[in-house]
Amino acid sequence: MTVLKRIIYLLLLLCAACNLNSPSIADPTAAPAFAPLPTDAITPTGEGELTTYNNAAYGFMLEYPSHLQIDDKSVIGYMVVGESINITVYAENPEIGNELLMVESAEDVMMGVNKARLLKGRFTPQHGITPFRFQAIVIQNDGRYFTFVGHVVNQDVEEGADYLQTEVPAATVEVLEQITASLRFTN
Repeated sequence: MTVLKRIIYLLLLLCAACNLNSPSIADPTAAPAFAPLPTDAITPTGEGELTTYNNAAYGFMLEYPSHLQIDDKSVIGYMVVGESINITVYAENPEIGNELLMVESAEDVMMGVNKARLLKGRFTPQHGITPFRFQAIVIQNDGRYFTFVGHVVNQDVEEGADYLQTEVPAATVEVLEQITASLRFTN
């Protein structure tokens, strides 16, 4: 699993370094119509208590299920929650010109009190990496893009199955939505 985390970490660093000037699948300057996600999509997981995480460096706080751990590398704008959710802070919109992400669908949503972009798609095969599916929620604040990515991990894929045919597990999506709905900016 450590190898997968390193691969994802490298993918996210490469995403940040990509040429971010190519056209988007949607016009990011257009005034979006925001629709809230169904309330049952952001209910607690039932796995127990929630823990509050506060990141003073980037000015935000959020809640996550206590049974998960955060691997905080916020010095470089990157955190991991459990094994299948990554949080990355970008200076540029990760939806635009990102050669590593193949965004198949994008829509404007409300996550808690924040306007967000819900992206679904797959990581492309770059640098020998096996492509896999993801669901991301991108929230812009103070000139930064807070990107929360839930993705398929090895144990989600049956032996011999195609990673691209394996959807992001519902439990991962539920925790991803729970975390982003709890996000509050402190700056």
